[in-house]
Amino acid sequence: MALHREAARLRLAAIDGSAGDHAHSRAWMEAEGVRNPRAMAGLLVPGLTADPAEHVARVGSSDEACLACS
Repeated sequence: MALHREAARLRLAAIDGSAGDHAHSRAWMEAEGVRNPRAMAGLLVPGLTADPAEHVARVGSSDEACLACS
């Protein structure tokens, strides 16, 4: 469950720009042997990207993007 927690924190930090949380989560994952924390976070926390505009560009609106990615 700790891996899921850090993956969620990493994704949230990428979205809201909190560099401290991002660095902490990356460091924790790397210490646990995760070679690509971003890919692991994508596997465990699907549907969120580091750039919310990416959803809008792909689907057309942020509301639709959330539904399309869930």
